[in-house]
Amino acid sequence: YYAFVRKNVEFALDVDTNEAEKNKLTIFVNFRVEDENGRLLGVAGVGINIDRVTGLLEKANRQYHREVYLVDQDGLVQVHRDKSRIERYYISKAGGIRDVARAILMPRDDSRSFQYDWDGEHYLLSTRYIPELKWFLVVEQSESSALASARNNLMRTVIIGLLASILIIVLCSITINHYQGRLEKLIKTDPLTGAANRRALDEAFGQFAYKAERYGTPFSAVILDLDKFKAINDEYGHLAGDDVLKDVAATTRRIIRPTDTLARWGGDEFLILMDGGLEEAGALTKRVGQALEGGERDIPITFSHGLAAYGKGDTLESMTHRADQAMYRSKDRDCRDL
Repeated sequence: YYAFVRKNVEFALDVDTNEAEKNKLTIFVNFRVEDENGRLLGVAGVGINIDRVTGLLEKANRQYHREVYLVDQDGLVQVHRDKSRIERYYISKAGGIRDVARAILMPRDDSRSFQYDWDGEHYLLSTRYIPELKWFLVVEQSESSALASARNNLMRTVIIGLLASILIIVLCSITINHYQGRLEKLIKTDPLTGAANRRALDEAFGQFAYKAERYGTPFSAVILDLDKFKAINDEYGHLAGDDVLKDVAATTRRIIRPTDTLARWGGDEFLILMDGGLEEAGALTKRVGQALEGGERDIPITFSHGLAAYGKGDTLESMTHRADQAMYRSKDRDCRDL
């Protein structure tokens, strides 16, 4: 954990045994989790079992007499068909390959070829740097193991093996991107209601404001403030209060358009950014109110609301401030009517 934090990178890979899975060899992908201010909250990680990958490398070795493996920037083997070499074998210290290890471990965009001699054998190898993983792919073959008639085609077959190995890396990268996407969704979503949080709301406001400034597309902000929510918590308990918040978020999401954004603005407040002016925003609040009042609910749900339309140069704070003021004026009128 502390080593990862010191690196100050978005994500990092580590190969180790997974004690929870009977010490199976696993690629651990660790991600930074930050709040809206970029402050580190913790580290989340996923493990990808690489038994299948090493099995494919073993098959390639049997069929094509080539060693295919991955090393990190220090030359330490990270993926290999021989698991005893993983995290223990440095190409910069082993055999004849150490003579060319320094050149191998220089990151470049193109594939490169090297040769070296060791223990009476002549070895040919091709390497490529994978920037997404910050690892080097190495395809190695003993020249004497190839048939004499195939020597002229050696480099072509090495390239084929390299492409097949790159396909494996691409599959691993797809898996990493999948988990990264899930983590990005988590850090932009309120965990209780599933609505957008402040980070996602800031991004959505930027997109709405861009369309308004560039194309003249109007949009509005709607604040929904649940009435007497503290009384609900006191009378029914906090779990029931949480259910009310989830119900409000789910009902509102069914009513707003896919292009609109629903965010949890405070403890019992929700904020909607929607295309359209104040008239459309008012119609939306009526539909939400009718949906919440309808149906069979043990706890009645009502809300106060405030609306604000975007004006040139507005910020999220200025819009929500006007919507807040409109909501409080509405509450004052309701109190006077009582």
